[in-house]
Amino acid sequence: MYKQITPVVLTLNEEENIGRCLDQLTWATTVLVLDSGSIDNTESICSKYKNVNFVPHNFEDHAKQWTAAIDHASVKTDWVLTLDAHYILDRKFKQELERLNPEVGVNAFEADFVYLINGQPLNCSLYPPRVILARRNSLSFILDGYTQRQKIVGRVEKLNSKINHDDRKSDSQWRDSQAKYAKREAKKIIESGAPELSWSSLVRKHLSFSPYLVCVYLGLVKGLWFFGPGGKLYIQQRV
Repeated sequence: MYKQITPVVLTLNEEENIGRCLDQLTWATTVLVLDSGSIDNTESICSKYKNVNFVPHNFEDHAKQWTAAIDHASVKTDWVLTLDAHYILDRKFKQELERLNPEVGVNAFEADFVYLINGQPLNCSLYPPRVILARRNSLSFILDGYTQRQKIVGRVEKLNSKINHDDRKSDSQWRDSQAKYAKREAKKIIESGAPELSWSSLVRKHLSFSPYLVCVYLGLVKGLWFFGPGGKLYIQQRV
């Protein structure tokens, strides 16, 4: 169902990632890249791909940015593939998209992720599955802390293929973005009552030693302490 899908990608200073993402989207007639004001080489890299429409758009929040992307005039298909610039599709994923034939009432598909550190896959991560492919008229976005939550009208199925999460930004750039995200997430957790929060958010709100729990869980229970430098870096980032 390739011809029924338009990939949409959000970017902000993604020169380390966007080329690898777009390399795997050459099958699409149109790829919309909605950019929040990059000052690196993101735009010039996108200009090398004939099927890419690069659109600057001022950033207010993630929910409004995604809404602007799927509602853009260049998106003319019924289905959208919503991607971050560090999401890399492999051959199996593309083949599954090609064969996909959704049943009546199925309006979205979610996917699991393989988390990579510097190009090396980890054996596990805390990165959750998320809706990646959806009918435009069944998809909306709600702001949830620092990021967005998808709202789907209709049934959601699971894709068999996984997506590679391979963010290769510099450590300083990663830390700067996480600092901004943390402030928004903290504000949400502080202002929300228990019924509105997930169990992990409740732990973060009430247990000051929760970072150490994450360290023990990922390091010992999941074995990332013994998974080389990439595993140790992932634990450090999550803590």
